[in-house]
Amino acid sequence: MKKVLFAIVFIAAILSAYAAGQQEDATQTDAYADYMSWTKVNQETITGDVTGALGPAHQSAKGFREIFVNDIGRPTAYGETAYPYPAGSIILKESYKAKDGDKGALDGFTIMIKRENGYDADNGNWEYVMTNTDFKVSQQGKIGMCIGCHSAGSDKDFTFWDSSM
Repeated sequence: MKKVLFAIVFIAAILSAYAAGQQEDATQTDAYADYMSWTKVNQETITGDVTGALGPAHQSAKGFREIFVNDIGRPTAYGETAYPYPAGSIILKESYKAKDGDKGALDGFTIMIKRENGYDADNGNWEYVMTNTDFKVSQQGKIGMCIGCHSAGSDKDFTFWDSSM
């Protein structure tokens, strides 16, 4: 009887942990799925390589980008509060394919989520998420390619946009 009870408790714990993990992923997606209600930081579509470091990322100089920031990060993006961005800030970039030199179809999203101190202190505690147009995650976490480029913006908390642009 004790073995059966132990097995039931053990299985329940595993299922509970799995459900918590699934809920965390859904909650994270919910955190940025309404990004169209956020502040769009660029007045005109961004194209070209404003950083000088894009290389093949985001179609480099050929890509088209629109940038949004949530309410938590907005004051920092607009210079109303100093860097660093507060934990909970989310910056979302729509990436578009170039079509004959013009803005083509939406290609996916790159998302930066500011985490609590200690997540990745050497790189500003940013988590990177790359998704398709349906927000299906292709990469998430401390993505080396993202970190490599964003290190060039370390003076702006690893970002490239501020109110002076």
